[in-house]
Amino acid sequence: PQNTPPPRAPRHTPPPRAPLAATDLAPLHALRQRAEQAVSERRQREARLAELARRPPAIQAAPDVARLMDELGLGRFLPLLLAEEAADMETLGCLEASDLKDLLLPLGARTKLLHALKREPGWRPRYK
Repeated sequence: PQNTPPPRAPRHTPPPRAPLAATDLAPLHALRQRAEQAVSERRQREARLAELARRPPAIQAAPDVARLMDELGLGRFLPLLLAEEAADMETLGCLEASDLKDLLLPLGARTKLLHALKREPGWRPRYK
């Protein structure tokens, strides 16, 4: 018959490897711990955001803070700032990366926010 597949070549088996030493596994172990930590932080942040979404904020964000967060694409993290009363530009300007991490903002959001505040300390919203 014409539609028969060509014969398969024998499979190549790789040569046997020596067992890995504990020192070879240390970087992998550290990487796994960092990954597990990141997943844990993300779950904690998502749970906190869900909790905050169920109840109204104790305070309202200043319009310039809300606009800054929206312009940076970080509006979904505004409830985390409101929960800790970091809702005005003066307070935001005093925060450091470690403070934002304690507020459960992810690395990208912390970096964007700190860069925007450093770049333009007297930032005011763009009025459309």
